[in-house]
Amino acid sequence: MVHHTKEIKEDTLLADYTEDGCLIGIEVLSPVRIADLEKLVTQADLRKTFRKFVETSAPGQLVIA
Repeated sequence: MVHHTKEIKEDTLLADYTEDGCLIGIEVLSPVRIADLEKLVTQADLRKTFRKFVETSAPGQLVIA
């Protein structure tokens, strides 16, 4: 269940969190840079894996390298 939503980039990128602070959802409302999405990953060792996931899974028109 979403406890709160944080605006990462004004009117563009929102992140949903549980009461414990765990990221459970991302809303991309217009094109964003991968670097903006990477800010959501707090563990540095997971950023490379997350970036690869975004590059191969996200619609190209919403994510800019």
